[in-house]
Amino acid sequence: MPIDHRSAAGDFGSLVSLRKQHFIASSDGDVTPVEAETYRNRVNEFKANCVGPGVRVAIFGKIASGAFVTAEQATFLVEERSIGFDWTEAQRLLHQAESIADQAAEWWPCEAATEPESTRARKRREAKNLERRPHVDRAFDLMGAVLSAVNEENRRVSEHGSTSSEKDNRSDNFMASMKVIEQDIRRAQGLLDKAAQRHAQLTYTTGMLVGVGALAIACALLGASFYLTDTPAANGVALLAGGLGAVVSVLQQMTSGALRLDETAGSSMLFRFGALRPVVGGILGLAVATLFAGGLLPAISVEPGQELPFYAAIGFLAGFSERFAQDMIANSGRPLAPTPDQN
Repeated sequence: MPIDHRSAAGDFGSLVSLRKQHFIASSDGDVTPVEAETYRNRVNEFKANCVGPGVRVAIFGKIASGAFVTAEQATFLVEERSIGFDWTEAQRLLHQAESIADQAAEWWPCEAATEPESTRARKRREAKNLERRPHVDRAFDLMGAVLSAVNEENRRVSEHGSTSSEKDNRSDNFMASMKVIEQDIRRAQGLLDKAAQRHAQLTYTTGMLVGVGALAIACALLGASFYLTDTPAANGVALLAGGLGAVVSVLQQMTSGALRLDETAGSSMLFRFGALRPVVGGILGLAVATLFAGGLLPAISVEPGQELPFYAAIGFLAGFSERFAQDMIANSGRPLAPTPDQN
């Protein structure tokens, strides 16, 4: 029966313990052919039972540790009592690598195939797997590298038969390995952050397109009512112009690399924020245009017959720049400062 990643952790622990027992029973440091065959069969059984393809396992029996990766995420397991030196630095790096896998699993959650499954649902599920898998695999490789270095250092300490104080004196090779792995973890985290930001922007943009569609429907209904009541189009053009200004603003920020979204907000929230962005822009455009039409911003006067292009431009600017809209609203109703010639 297939098992998920969380359930697999328990089976993996028994697999690590089995490998440790083989090394403990060995006098020359090598396992017997029977033990090797037993271990291979257990590993194959573990891989076959885990959910999804591409299950990978790395076990270091001498220090009773290992890491495994499934379709969902990567995890490591270590029995600390088997390590005879200060491995605090390695612990920190292991947790950082696991955090990368956890973040990838959170941003691109694993979805099990359902029967029957539509083509669209299958493609969406496969796309998430393709986005998540490289980061999870990278985290597994980093865990394996850390555990390999710990295993090698532990072997060195055991062979030298050092005293307790000397066991805490880690070798230069071990510390150099930790520095190299730390650099690789930073690189992996950077790749994950970039991928998550792209994913967040795609989700936000998709929501924004939905918001544009909703705003277009609202504007069409408003235009129909204006037509039936013989109301000038200038009275509502700022609504559509403000929404378009908001869209252009977001696209401009994306192309310039200035758009930064909080990817930890989740796909559903980012989608909603994106859908609301054109709506907010349209409301701001309509609000600023109303202030001009009501004479609450007397510094600028509208020439007769130029209302439509004027309100369209004002609405676009208000949607494009929220600061512009906020300044207009904040200054509405304030009297102009008297000039020196005025008494």
